[in-house]
Amino acid sequence: MIKEGFYRLMIAYYNGWAEFESIYGDIDIVVRYLKRGLKYAEKLKDVASDDRDVQVAEANIRKNRLILSLFEGKISVSAFKDGMRKIEEYPLAFIRGREDIGCAKDAIAATIHRIEYTYDRYDIKYPNFDMHRSGDR
Repeated sequence: MIKEGFYRLMIAYYNGWAEFESIYGDIDIVVRYLKRGLKYAEKLKDVASDDRDVQVAEANIRKNRLILSLFEGKISVSAFKDGMRKIEEYPLAFIRGREDIGCAKDAIAATIHRIEYTYDRYDIKYPNFDMHRSGDR
């Protein structure tokens, strides 16, 4: 019980910092925080004892992997959006923590908007990234 709570807290912590840093374009930090959040989500999935924890872990694993794949150029923006919309099948993941902004659909739409904004604004092609906005060169 305590272990699951700690893992949920760390997932929310690292996702929150990744969201914050993504707006400012420091993609190295965003990727590092996403990977740390992914690590804790995988640990939560291993020890989850109730359906809510399983959904929190699965939703965060899928979300972080989709974002990392987009930044690394492995998937397109449309594939990212389609994959994110499929995360709505985990409604319990959006009930607690920083993810709760009303419902799963709204939380996912906000994440898609923020990541698409960051991806377009900074022309991300991680790991070769120079922290300039698209038209600043």
